[in-house]
Amino acid sequence: MVRIVPRGHTACVDAYLTPAIRTYVGKFLAGFDSGLADVAVSFMRSDGGLTPAQAFTGYQAILSGPAGGVVGFARTTFEFEVREMEGLEGLISDVSSSSNGSNRNDKDKEKDDPADAGTAAAGTLRCRPVIGFDMGGTSTDVSRYAGGAYEQVLETTTAGITIQAPQLDINTVAAGGGSRLFFESGMLRVGPASVGAHPGPVCYRKGGQLAVTDANLLLGRVLPGYFPAIFGPNEDLPLDDQAAREAMAELAEEVNRGMGGSEGGERGDGEKGEREREGAGKQGGMSVEEVAMGFIRVANEAMCRPIRELTEARGHETSTHVLACFGGAGPQHACAIARSLGISTVFVHRLCGILSAYGMGLADRVVEVQEPAAEVCDGESMPRVLERAWRMEVQVREALCGGGKGGGGKQGGEGEGGGGGETEGGAAGVWTQMLLNLRYDGTDTALMVEAPPSQTPSSDALPSAGLPGGHPAASFDFLGAFKRRFEREFGFDLQGARRVLVDDIRVKGVAPSGVLQQTDIPRAQGGKGGAGVVAGVVAGVVAAGAAEAEAVQHRVYFEGGWQQTTVYRLEKLRWGHVVAGPAVILNGNSTVVVEPGCRAGITKYGNIVIAVPPTAHPTGAEAVAANAEPTSLGAASAAASAAASTTTAPSQPLPDPPASPAVPPAPPSVPPASPSVPWDVVRLSIFGNRFMGIAEQMGRTLQRTAISTNIKERLDFSCALFSPDGGLVANAPHVPVHLGAMSDTVRWQLGYWVRGEGVREGGLNEGDVLVTNHPCAGGSHLPDITVVTPVFREGRVIFFVASRGHHSEIGGSTPGSMPPFSRSIWEEGAAIRTMKLVKGGVFQEEAIREVLLKGQVLEGVMAGGGGGGGEGGGDGDAAGEGGKFVRRVPGTRRIEDNLSDLRAQVAANRRGIELIGELVEECGLETVQAYMGYVQVNAEQVVRRMLTRTALKHLESQKQASQEDDTLGEGQKEGADAENGEQVGVPMGGASEDQVAVLQGEDRMDDGSLIRLRIAIHPSSGSAHFDFSGTSPEVYGNWNAPTAVTTAAIIYCLRCLVDSDIPLNQGCLAPIRITLPLHSLLSPSDTAAVVGGNVLTSQRVTDIILATFAAAANSQGCMNNLTFGDGTFGYYETIAGGVGAGPTWQGEDGVQSHMTNTRITDPEVLERRYPVLLRRFRLRQGSGGGGERRGGHGVEREVQFLRPATVSMLSERRVLAPNGAMGGGYVPSAEASWPKFSCEEEG
Repeated sequence: MVRIVPRGHTACVDAYLTPAIRTYVGKFLAGFDSGLADVAVSFMRSDGGLTPAQAFTGYQAILSGPAGGVVGFARTTFEFEVREMEGLEGLISDVSSSSNGSNRNDKDKEKDDPADAGTAAAGTLRCRPVIGFDMGGTSTDVSRYAGGAYEQVLETTTAGITIQAPQLDINTVAAGGGSRLFFESGMLRVGPASVGAHPGPVCYRKGGQLAVTDANLLLGRVLPGYFPAIFGPNEDLPLDDQAAREAMAELAEEVNRGMGGSEGGERGDGEKGEREREGAGKQGGMSVEEVAMGFIRVANEAMCRPIRELTEARGHETSTHVLACFGGAGPQHACAIARSLGISTVFVHRLCGILSAYGMGLADRVVEVQEPAAEVCDGESMPRVLERAWRMEVQVREALCGGGKGGGGKQGGEGEGGGGGETEGGAAGVWTQMLLNLRYDGTDTALMVEAPPSQTPSSDALPSAGLPGGHPAASFDFLGAFKRRFEREFGFDLQGARRVLVDDIRVKGVAPSGVLQQTDIPRAQGGKGGAGVVAGVVAGVVAAGAAEAEAVQHRVYFEGGWQQTTVYRLEKLRWGHVVAGPAVILNGNSTVVVEPGCRAGITKYGNIVIAVPPTAHPTGAEAVAANAEPTSLGAASAAASAAASTTTAPSQPLPDPPASPAVPPAPPSVPPASPSVPWDVVRLSIFGNRFMGIAEQMGRTLQRTAISTNIKERLDFSCALFSPDGGLVANAPHVPVHLGAMSDTVRWQLGYWVRGEGVREGGLNEGDVLVTNHPCAGGSHLPDITVVTPVFREGRVIFFVASRGHHSEIGGSTPGSMPPFSRSIWEEGAAIRTMKLVKGGVFQEEAIREVLLKGQVLEGVMAGGGGGGGEGGGDGDAAGEGGKFVRRVPGTRRIEDNLSDLRAQVAANRRGIELIGELVEECGLETVQAYMGYVQVNAEQVVRRMLTRTALKHLESQKQASQEDDTLGEGQKEGADAENGEQVGVPMGGASEDQVAVLQGEDRMDDGSLIRLRIAIHPSSGSAHFDFSGTSPEVYGNWNAPTAVTTAAIIYCLRCLVDSDIPLNQGCLAPIRITLPLHSLLSPSDTAAVVGGNVLTSQRVTDIILATFAAAANSQGCMNNLTFGDGTFGYYETIAGGVGAGPTWQGEDGVQSHMTNTRITDPEVLERRYPVLLRRFRLRQGSGGGGERRGGHGVEREVQFLRPATVSMLSERRVLAPNGAMGGGYVPSAEASWPKFSCEEEG
């Protein structure tokens, strides 16, 4: 498959793992008589199939364990209603019928799978798709099965390594039973760090740290008496619930201190605690149980995120699924997860704790072969393609039926027959399937299109061309299927005469193994099942079978407090028993928690089906703990994140924090968002996750639906969610230079359309979508086009969503729209302050076409009567006659790509609006808006604490330096800032919080332009003034940086300086005042050229800020932008470089750094789409500099052009090398050269 980088990663992983796997397999087989020579031994592969031991290799094994779980739940859960619900039909029909399709309109249903739509239409429970939820010790794996073939992906990233091979589509989140619990930055954190198996959770008696398992134990969801006594020095003691409680009590005290409440400690333990909960004790802070329950809710929300990504992000309605829970810890969280997702039915297999192993026994033997094709999907080429596929199919069938080696051998396709049982006659039940990897010409989005399965025997004669007449693929419309799937997944189809190309041919063969079969269990006493038994047992679970169920009582903590809960052993329950929650079911390998309001039934195979009513409890993000009123942290609102001033006006006064020997938490600086929505630390964590999840899903939608290499391959885009005043609330981890600047963009649009000239143009209305890219309107540079969508409710704007993507072509004097010699903005392409891209729900294609294609024309008189097109050799026309000239700068050279990417941005925004709407319906508008403010206040407080620590540390170091300076004597060193009147000296007697810490730094661009920074930090309030006075005036070049770019650099650096995990949002700027000299390099005029400021100056500002804080040495100092093209195309990339070292780390080699984290185009994609050869791309050894901690090495990149093209490069650090820090050495300057290659032309 195309893309050499992931293929290379896969080859390296395979070479690393395969020897170890072969050694293990050899030792395993050697442990049996005759090495199991006469026994077919198979291993599970990552794609869900079995392969013989001798063919098992490293890259196939990466997800083999989770793949077994997918096979296990798919084979046991899908259509379970048909197979094993006899006698329990009434258990789930009522809640399922009330929740399936709830809160959905007909248009929503049309987006679902045909199976989903058919289910809803027929009003039946059959054939519902299934979500697999596998919660283990360190992580949780989620996947989806809707019948037929397993959902697969051809490329995944595991531990930062991209693997290119067929694998089951499994999403993993770092939240499991061993995920560590801690309180940081005012929020409850669950993971991603794990306590591991050793030392493990606190309750393991090994001196471990608090984990999810400890919280479940403390809440009564894990029963020590039923857990193996294998702990302690002699491995003979039970779980230590007391140690877990004591550790959680310490953490509860920390939480309560952070919330400003009293140290609730052990409140809530026992009957006395329960009485206190009902009275005045509510105001004493959170109890131990409340804190533990809060962590469980945060963990549940973290595990819901990948499920939403697997369903909602791909157009499937989550609530129409069955949730199959397994793994050691999964069933403890099953009901809560289902409730949060709106799922009405949970299925727990009786072997849920070992379902991955059980699934391997249910798996089929699979052989796959794949070959590259490089054909066109048309009537002329398809017979050749299908003939090759038939030959591959014969090869696959021989491997499966003959037991010999199969697959000849392409990556992802090796396989052998045998393993897992023989099929009768060698061919019974064997089926094959042909798949073609198709894509539109000019795009990189390939889709694997499957033909119907075939059971045509391999003995059929090979046709001279194409396939046998009866073969299912012979009449299958691959082209039509590809276009339908493309439109379904991406929301549109590419118009015009684009060809569809066949990249790869793949054939898969499957032979059923039939190793394991499910068996019936005895029926419950007192009837044959049916509605009567269900009703009778629900009324009093043990009425019909108390003796045989052998139930006991136990106290379990739920969101309603402690409740007496019935505990059952699964082996004592019978087919037809129904258990009413609250209940706990122990099955020997896992614990199943049935929450209050839910009902669990035992199927004829001994599995557990839980009915979860839609209103059993409030959802995780909606509920407030019923046992105590939430403690208010102080009032906050969305206004907390008002943008930092970019003038010299004084900032708002900030109250002093309470005295404390430690760095004090600064209080919120703004009035309450809503008196009826108090601050709750648990909900803060949950909403933070939800907001981030919305931005992430927007980004995935944009990447999937975009066409350009820049967005789909290089990931040069960003998506974010904004409060009603335009403040940044949450963003996915996209491009930093976008995210910090987008708030200025949204605010400018808000001012124009709500309070400015746009009111006369009709203002903002529901169904409108705005587009902008102009630097004066909060833009970064013209190629970064931002699409802003207001979210309306009852006629008023309640939120904004926005997406910014780099368009590699929007016009301008050179292809690629990054002219290196531009002098004014009109040379850089189409400039849009604002316009309605969508008006009243209608995409304004003609209007945006006109703007992007228009270009610019400049007339004038040249001194001396000369002509010429200016520096750079662009394709704008210039003609001189009598000293007069006309300069034409063309419009975009790739209008169709622009339109496709703009539609993708609109689709991404629409996805964000849908998810916000769901959150508002779930939790209420007032609550959502309040927590939009609270997450910003939380970030503000963390930044204030960081600034206070930094100031005190700096003042203390100044004090020590003064004491060591003999020339100062015993007096006092004083100084004053003449401009601001801020005291910068430190009395010899000690550092006072009334003093101001002043940090200063400066650096120059290669042309000598100066950037000067003075940071004055007030430790008493944790506020800071970033003053760039003294910075050079704007230049007659293009490295002027718009104001929004400097703001983005500041917010990025502040986020880096905070030593904890907080979201990057507008709250980070609330303590900051920014001064930028008007018409300077960092605040240029509206007509100034700025294309380089976003990619060059932004990096220099970042280097200066980090160096001023003594946080890191300089990095590469620019993004190293290379663009090339001609009149038909434009290409753009940022070349990687080295990252500066820090006090305790060495710099990274050859990566994108700081203000850009985009990905460079894969060499094969680059060479396939553009007329170039990549001759060299490697690290520049020795370029990291000297010192105890060296900086990262830069890179060398050599490109050969195969046809004439205009090439441009924007770069820095060619004259002035990056600076070291703390005595570190300088590094070599960067270089650029244009070597000549000769070529011969034919004809």
